[in-house]
Amino acid sequence: MEKIDVLATALLELESAEKKLESAVPDSPEYKQLEKTLAQQRTKVIQAGEAVSQTGLAPSAKKEEFLQDPKDSETELKNQLVVNVTELQGEQTAIIDRLNVVLDALGNKGGDTQSYRKYIDVVSGIEINVTDTEGLIVRLVSWLQSEEGGIRLGLSIVKFILIISVSILAALILKKLVRTTLSRVGGVSNLFLDFIVMTTERGVMVVGFLMGLTSLGISLGPLLALLGGVSFVLAFALQK
Repeated sequence: MEKIDVLATALLELESAEKKLESAVPDSPEYKQLEKTLAQQRTKVIQAGEAVSQTGLAPSAKKEEFLQDPKDSETELKNQLVVNVTELQGEQTAIIDRLNVVLDALGNKGGDTQSYRKYIDVVSGIEINVTDTEGLIVRLVSWLQSEEGGIRLGLSIVKFILIISVSILAALILKKLVRTTLSRVGGVSNLFLDFIVMTTERGVMVVGFLMGLTSLGISLGPLLALLGGVSFVLAFALQK
């Protein structure tokens, strides 16, 4: 994770140095100083790329090629590094998922997981330079093709749609079943019958919606706690 952060920071600093050099006056002292700064940032990017290469996701460009043709090689190297960072972030997501499972089990046994979850929130943050259109497109395409990125989100959306569809179908079937059953029972008013049928239908749909949210990776704990608090307030108010 640390190598990813170093690489991402080096890329952002390199882009910043390029923009400053473009806006500077040629042959001025500031321009010459910015040229030195740009060369230093390129060296940092190369070193960061070499560090990432230890993970098995090394860019194909060589250091000598990068220095001989800075513009083209720099763009190619930057795009490759963006792809590598996206792949490493996908691996990071898988590791965090496994860690969350362990933390949930630890929390159920009374363990303190707050510090670990804060650490996850810090390291899982992603910094994106929206001004770099090319790099942003490369990152987006790589994320969409990643198993822990776009593919995972797509499957989650499909699961959500299927769960909602099944819930609606089940609600309609149960609605007809409840109405038919209660209609055969004598002494049930139409108002009470409609209330029971409506409550059953909407209850099934709400349960299905909540199950769909879990398929998207959304935690229901805070939501259920909020609903519980609202229910308590309403019940207390109605007593008056």
